[in-house]
Amino acid sequence: MKTTRQLYCQYLLSSQINYTCTNLAEHFENLDHNSIYRYLKTEKLSPRLLWEKVKDTIVYSPRGAIIFDDTVLDKSHSFAIEGVRRQYSGTEHAVIKGIGLVNCVYYNPDVDRFWVLDYRVFDPDRDGKTKLEDVSEMLDQLAFRAVEFCFVLMDSWYATTALMTRLVKEEKFSIARSRKIGWWMIRAAKNHTRQSKICRGQRKKSNAARPSRSKSLPPPRI
Repeated sequence: MKTTRQLYCQYLLSSQINYTCTNLAEHFENLDHNSIYRYLKTEKLSPRLLWEKVKDTIVYSPRGAIIFDDTVLDKSHSFAIEGVRRQYSGTEHAVIKGIGLVNCVYYNPDVDRFWVLDYRVFDPDRDGKTKLEDVSEMLDQLAFRAVEFCFVLMDSWYATTALMTRLVKEEKFSIARSRKIGWWMIRAAKNHTRQSKICRGQRKKSNAARPSRSKSLPPPRI
């Protein structure tokens, strides 16, 4: 039995704990774990393959949002896996050994559905790129693929001057989240740019303490 892309991807979707070659081989007759190892060593699963699978299933919305988020796949017990490095994990709230992954997700608020469009493996030792460069590269791909969206959601540390300037020029709403200050929104329009602070938990206290000179932007319903 030969290992194929469909076989391996279905295994990843169905297995919730064990993802090893030996575990997959145990579930199929005449499938040797060495065959799976050779497949993983020679096959290249690129982000482009993901886009080819999902592009015809996306339901676009004028209020659609692009979500950039990074995660760390815990590899604390690994000593030889390529791409594993020590980095901060928001899940563990500590620096751990793992593989960094930057995801690009499309969200349609009208039907309340998500589609993963793109991703990048954070491996600066291999490609020399930062997570911000990965996000910028994925934005280039979104423009090239003509993906329709209005909002960009991300953690606040992504909100650099260069990235925010780019989104303003492209006339997008960008919303950055910070645990300390809540939400920051930059609204980009043709002739003006407006920035507002949206602190859901602190807004009432702030308004009660002093009257606001201008109305703050309400959080978008997405």
